[in-house]
Amino acid sequence: MRILFYNWANVYDPVGRGGGVAVYQRNLAEHFEHKEGFTIKYLSAGIFNDFFKSKARWQRARVNKGGPWKDHFEIINSKATAPAHFSYGMDAQVEDQGVVDAFEDFIEKEGPFDIIHFNNLEGLPANVLTLKSKFPNTKFLLSMHNYYPFCPQVNLWFSELISCSDFKDGEKCVNCIWHYFHTEHIHAEGFVEQMFARFGMLRDKGILSRYFFHFRVVIWFLKFALSKLSGGRLTKFPPRLNTPSRLENKYKNREYPIQSSVATADYFKNRRAVFVDYINKYCDAVIGVSDRVSEITRSFGVRSDIVKTLYIGTQQAEVFYEQKRESPIFDEDGCLHIAYLGYMRRDKGYYFLLEALAALPKKYARRIKVTVAARSSHPNAVAHLYRTLSHFNETNYYDGYTHNDLDEILAPVTLGIIPSLWEDNLPQTAIEMHARRIRLLVSDMGGAPELGNFPDLVFKADSKSEFIDKLIGLLDKTLLVDKYWKSAMPPKTMLDHSDELLELYNEAL
Repeated sequence: MRILFYNWANVYDPVGRGGGVAVYQRNLAEHFEHKEGFTIKYLSAGIFNDFFKSKARWQRARVNKGGPWKDHFEIINSKATAPAHFSYGMDAQVEDQGVVDAFEDFIEKEGPFDIIHFNNLEGLPANVLTLKSKFPNTKFLLSMHNYYPFCPQVNLWFSELISCSDFKDGEKCVNCIWHYFHTEHIHAEGFVEQMFARFGMLRDKGILSRYFFHFRVVIWFLKFALSKLSGGRLTKFPPRLNTPSRLENKYKNREYPIQSSVATADYFKNRRAVFVDYINKYCDAVIGVSDRVSEITRSFGVRSDIVKTLYIGTQQAEVFYEQKRESPIFDEDGCLHIAYLGYMRRDKGYYFLLEALAALPKKYARRIKVTVAARSSHPNAVAHLYRTLSHFNETNYYDGYTHNDLDEILAPVTLGIIPSLWEDNLPQTAIEMHARRIRLLVSDMGGAPELGNFPDLVFKADSKSEFIDKLIGLLDKTLLVDKYWKSAMPPKTMLDHSDELLELYNEAL
């Protein structure tokens, strides 16, 4: 079986772009590479650009870190710059025939493929899916790791404020994101990185890492000057539909703030409709990574018969089967030791969590220990954390973590907190704690509640009162969790997941 995996970032990207999807795809590919009868190739797009040429093309990837490179490829000069917010409001997210032609040429020369598995569509225009009509024997599968086909912000999270359940026919999308990126800056960055990669210099090392920003600025000014001298012939950057207005931090009807408009409501309404139409016409299967994701996907109009739930696998799952022992809900001191992993971001619920904990009565706070493992988001973030939780029994902070750190970080933890304020598809942080048999107290948004499947430990997202009531119930022992693991879902190993995915591939074929 010949499989092409697509993700906007290379799975061995030297600066770690692509997030958890890149990690998942790398782990998955390693399983298939060890099976006989499989040929695996990888494609990425949306990052790199040429200096003079604007025509889309493909090449063998030059940027890889610690992994094989011969089967890795990338599309250059995609105007649907990735990640998605770099090309927010651009026509190129919907249609770019140049990228479609480059993708077709790649398939013809490096294929044929039995399966093309899109782990997302960022970096590509929606009309790349029309290639299905030219390669009818190739099965197109799309995994919903985020909501990019329906939301150009990818996470249905409006204006960094609130979960977005109604885009008001595109009107809210016009006024959603706070900051728009200068296309020429982004393209200059992609050119600089590719130029140095030609000589084996990766962005994560040496002089390129230290002075990357300076190189980018020099290239941008050089390209700008050459463009002016040539009457604009050298630069063919994709235009936004409207020129951004100045940022206005005001409120319209007290519903949502007016931001820099980059496209019309009709554009965003059409964008969603086109993605859904192409998915329905050309995808053989759409994979929801949780039942909630599948439900949301169907609600946007994707055909029910092609949507299937397939929980992702993780190497962390092996810990679950090795441990086989339930973690206690209280530690040896009789305290509840809670943990938050991930990012200091509003949509992840970090600031909600701090505010809710700050409102907890002191007599209960003294019986709670807190561990936070998250990259510091601003200079005062750590000081703010300790100041907010100064009346708690104990506070431990880790400036981020790797999988190698997790056993040590989570060893004393008795309760994981997943306070998502958006429909988080299936948080890796939830799986990481669940795999260590740590019970989870989760918000009712996204796929996290499906891991424990224990309604007593689910609270309404953004409800401090419900969250506090759950903690008090645990401390007062009126909320009992001794039956938690009887209804919990065993996490999927990569072996289990790859077998299930292979079954889906064979079913499609």
